[in-house]
Amino acid sequence: MVRYLQMARKKAREAIIETELVFAYAKVNRLADLEEFISSPNIAQIQQVGDRCYDEGLYEPARILYNNVSNYARLASTLVHLEEYQAAVTVLARQTVPKHGKKFVSRVLKPESSGWLRCVVST
Repeated sequence: MVRYLQMARKKAREAIIETELVFAYAKVNRLADLEEFISSPNIAQIQQVGDRCYDEGLYEPARILYNNVSNYARLASTLVHLEEYQAAVTVLARQTVPKHGKKFVSRVLKPESSGWLRCVVST
């Protein structure tokens, strides 16, 4: 599928083709190609693909995509699914509108073997 979409992209640069190519890279776990593609000029719907990845449990590609579009709330939620709790708190601290952080994050103290605070993020 990736090869077909790459060929189609050479023939016609359309948003739907580029969007599906981004999703194909995510689906087959070609993360280096995904990062390279989204860092270059494109017309793909990155947020839409990030949401699709998140819904399908493809959290690592979703992390890359949400970071690219600066969707900090969804990025934080994705990081929690990846069990990167400290990174999730750090991402929410970077938000330009901190009131949204209160909406999405609640810190719950739970006894953990590692002694970390566990962050629960709801979407």
